[in-house]
Amino acid sequence: MLRYMRENVGSWAIRILLFGIAIVFAFWGIGSYSDRDINTILTIDKVRVPYSEYRDAYNALIETYRNLYDQIDSETLKNIDIKEQAVETLVDRYLLLEAAKRLNVSVSTDEVEAAVVQNPSFQEGGVFSPRLFQAYLDYNRMTPDAFEASLSRDLTITKVTDLIQLSAVVTPQEIEDNLDLLTRQITLNVVTLDPNLFIRRLSPPSEEELLDFYDENIENYRVPEKFTQAVTIIDTEDLEAGVRIDEEEIEELYAEREKDYIEPASFKLRHILFAFPANATAESIAATRLRAEEVADDIREGVISFEEAAGKWSGDTNTSGTGGELPYMSEDELDPALVDAALSLEKGEISEPVPTSRGFELIGVVEKKEERVKPLAEVRDEIRALIMEDRVLEAAYDLADDLIEEAQGGDTTLQDLAREEGLTVVVTPPFPRGRIPRTVDLPSSVLKAVFDTEEGEVGDVYELGGRLYLFQNIARTESYLPDLEEVRDEVSAGLIIKRSLDLALQEGEEMIGRLQEGETLKAIARQLGASIETTPPFTILERSLPGLTEVEDLVRDAFTISEPGGAVLVEGKQGHYLAVLKEIIPPTEEEKNAARESIENALRIQRESDTLASYVQVLREEYEDRIQVNRDLL
Repeated sequence: MLRYMRENVGSWAIRILLFGIAIVFAFWGIGSYSDRDINTILTIDKVRVPYSEYRDAYNALIETYRNLYDQIDSETLKNIDIKEQAVETLVDRYLLLEAAKRLNVSVSTDEVEAAVVQNPSFQEGGVFSPRLFQAYLDYNRMTPDAFEASLSRDLTITKVTDLIQLSAVVTPQEIEDNLDLLTRQITLNVVTLDPNLFIRRLSPPSEEELLDFYDENIENYRVPEKFTQAVTIIDTEDLEAGVRIDEEEIEELYAEREKDYIEPASFKLRHILFAFPANATAESIAATRLRAEEVADDIREGVISFEEAAGKWSGDTNTSGTGGELPYMSEDELDPALVDAALSLEKGEISEPVPTSRGFELIGVVEKKEERVKPLAEVRDEIRALIMEDRVLEAAYDLADDLIEEAQGGDTTLQDLAREEGLTVVVTPPFPRGRIPRTVDLPSSVLKAVFDTEEGEVGDVYELGGRLYLFQNIARTESYLPDLEEVRDEVSAGLIIKRSLDLALQEGEEMIGRLQEGETLKAIARQLGASIETTPPFTILERSLPGLTEVEDLVRDAFTISEPGGAVLVEGKQGHYLAVLKEIIPPTEEEKNAARESIENALRIQRESDTLASYVQVLREEYEDRIQVNRDLL
């Protein structure tokens, strides 16, 4: 199949995410080798890695971070050094390919072809579609040889990864220890040390305290970069008045697409279903057929009408109450055996019992429609609409291209050019990443696209719902650190919250001491003016508890208490908790058995991940002197 495609298709491409569990190359994307990408970014031993692969790895990492963190800005992306991460991704990948050679791991041509055929992206109705495959590859531009090589490398890495992970072992004792920990339940008595309970004890902050707090937490008050976008809307409906379609064009398209207007033969039938009994045997099937034959004879002899027989005998509850009548159905919609029977019957005749997948069926023909080609008169409006759709879309793209070219090459903005054409222009308010403005009625994909443009740059054209959207980044304000005066109120509020949290923490430590001296939690809470919350039973995996926030730290620390009555002070960002262990509930054998498989699988996945990471690290140390990075290209 791939050999055939290679001989018959001009350009190909593929982008495949590298399989991985815990190490960074899970973000990898394979790019294309092309004549333009001849620079080498990385050399491992004698293997040269082209710059194109680094570029694709870099872009994939940026996209991953932006999907994970909506508000991440360019400065943050720079600080986390994605360039270095992309290089490390490539190193890990090629070290695993070297490992495959040592372990005699390879991928056959048949395996590559099977991977393509089984890819859901290339299937229609569960069957491989050469059309989808070819369209996808043509769109991405890659030669057949490069596509096969790229896919083969990816499959090789998957194979060698699986082989390395086979050495990961989880012992029965590890499983038992984790089962006991993860299925055990506890209950707590919790007093929330809300900072609001302590604010009244604080004096107003001084100017010096405000300045010190602002300097210590200055990054928290950073104003993010913001974008202002002018979006031009080209509605294809507005261009219809300028399109003229003559009869000759309609006739030509009709002739080209005549096969699309074939209306298959169809039948309006009535039927009686004699369904096979459950657990049918040869004897019961023969008895069902005999009953169908007897009913057919009775109908022909006038003993009973077809409608009456359907109501009495048919196993099709959807039609038995209406005389067995079915709607018009085409040949493709009917069981082939019923089609054959219907073709042999005249109107008013009754068939012999017809075996189908459901049982034996008697049918009668109410009406027949022969296969025909819909005449032009019936589909003229449909064809006109198709031509109009293509014509106005082409005109819209021509207009968009003209506007973009003029905006990029001259001193006039895209929005001014668009307004001269009478087009709708929407100017957004300034907005940062992750905070798409809701005050404008524009697709989010168009709004998000501005994040990848510089000020004054015109972006790509987006086609959505019969409209084209093109935009220009008309303003981009860089992220900056404001002066204290600009954020004085926020800084003052932050300082007051911090001081109240510090006071709450101090109070909590004193409360722990009072508990250890024998004072009751009830008395301590009453003096503070706080209430006691008793949690329902929960495991160490719990992530939410009624009435409590920041639960993960509370759960983790609570499971360090060894005996009922023991207490722990849990620090939080919004408040602190004084938690006293009320009860330990050991798991039953049934509970442990119910969780055994999932916990064993989780442990195995983690161990496999650790094993793979360790193997790659050993390779890194071995190849350390043979890995050269061309940092001039970074």
